[in-house]
Amino acid sequence: MRLDLLAALSGLMIALQARANGELSHRLNNGVEAALVSFGSGLLIIAVISIFHKGIKAGITNLRIAVRAKEIPRWRLFAGA
Repeated sequence: MRLDLLAALSGLMIALQARANGELSHRLNNGVEAALVSFGSGLLIIAVISIFHKGIKAGITNLRIAVRAKEIPRWRLFAGA
């Protein structure tokens, strides 16, 4: 995999996302509502993908087992560690 191409594409997508968020904020005349729409729609898409992706479902199951067995403290689920 060409990481330089991936990095350039990621930078392009970040710029496009910023432009789209700015335009949405302008059209809604409210930056907070624009952020809610942007992040909410992203969350919805990720949730739908997570429901149907076997690997993600298996990972969540393994995470639940590890938390119940106290291998992972519950607070780490919110800490991003």
